[in-house]
Amino acid sequence: MILPEIDPIAFQLGPLAIRWYGITWVIAFGLIYWLARKNLAKFSKDQLGDLMFYGLLGAALGGRLGYKLFYDLGGLVSDPLSLVYFWQGGMSFHGGFLGVLLASYLLGKRWNFRFFEVMDFIAPYVPIGFGTVRLGNFLNSELLGRPTELPWGVVFPSDPEGLVRHASQIYQAVGEGIILLLFMLWYSRKPKPHKS
Repeated sequence: MILPEIDPIAFQLGPLAIRWYGITWVIAFGLIYWLARKNLAKFSKDQLGDLMFYGLLGAALGGRLGYKLFYDLGGLVSDPLSLVYFWQGGMSFHGGFLGVLLASYLLGKRWNFRFFEVMDFIAPYVPIGFGTVRLGNFLNSELLGRPTELPWGVVFPSDPEGLVRHASQIYQAVGEGIILLLFMLWYSRKPKPHKS
């Protein structure tokens, strides 16, 4: 199956280009916020708002910093301001993950919560972000899978070799999104060792 070339820009607001990838981030954080409000437990709505804001900031800044450090160190050294050029693309999962961990740790300290109490609250919602953002990767034709001869393989317009490949982003959206979400929801209902 040959995919149509999808413009990574969904629409323009004057000079501002709104990209599909960014839209998937907004959808992910919107879904997480909506679901987390229904299960606040020991967190207040204000704390959830702070957690969402600083979590998004940690994911965006950590993701960008991780990308520049791991995949474009030369570009960062030659132009340090390129770190904030979000419109040029480039995010890394591991950098974003570390950014969220740091933001959660700092907020937990401020609120006198143990780190793992904050993590236990956040963890069931993480797969929603994974799954949704992987759909953004699919729309951007990035993170291409391995070549395949299977009938559900796709040809990505961005692939210079034009090979039929696994849609690894969709596999990850299902695996990291749906399956991990079901597991995390099941696991989050189990008693936690740090509770009295």
